[in-house]
Amino acid sequence: PITSLRSLVSSGALSLSALKSHIRHSHDTFESASLLLAAQRRYVNDAQLDLDNKLFEKGHFARAVTTTLDFHSAVSDADVGLLDEEAFLATEKGAAAKKAAEEAARSAHGEEAEEARRHVIGLARHEFELAARKDLVQQRLTMQQEKLKLTAQIASEKSYHSTMDESLRAIHSASVPLQDTLAANGGTTVKQSKDAAAAAAAAAT
Repeated sequence: PITSLRSLVSSGALSLSALKSHIRHSHDTFESASLLLAAQRRYVNDAQLDLDNKLFEKGHFARAVTTTLDFHSAVSDADVGLLDEEAFLATEKGAAAKKAAEEAARSAHGEEAEEARRHVIGLARHEFELAARKDLVQQRLTMQQEKLKLTAQIASEKSYHSTMDESLRAIHSASVPLQDTLAANGGTTVKQSKDAAAAAAAAAT
């Protein structure tokens, strides 16, 4: 009986050890599966977020395209007065645009080549014109500021001259009694002196 009991205990211990090993393996497998599942969930979430962003951008671009196609300018292209293509290509930016257009044309095929060339040239012309007109607007603002400065300066000088005129009139009014006193005492007034000088100059001629 004791030998049989020992055999059973030994067998049970082996079975228990095998069970623990199985449980440990199952636990490790579960942990690995959990980590893999978490990684897959992060991948799916990132992919979903990226898809949502792409769909948002697609909607934004679709609205922009629709707005552009539906846009009708109140001013015709002829009235806008873009620099003609030949004159534009003669500029430094035009030469660079021509080179880029030729590269774009080589990357396309058939009719798409010409379309790609004209697209690159067209964009470059509009960018060139936009930069030039922004520069003109800035020049206009600068000239307007200069005009305001000159207007203020002229107004200040006009005010100064007006003040000088008033001062001269006041000096003249104050000198009248002195002239009258000089005239009464046999002297000459300023007007008489000027008349005498004018008469002498006329006689000399």
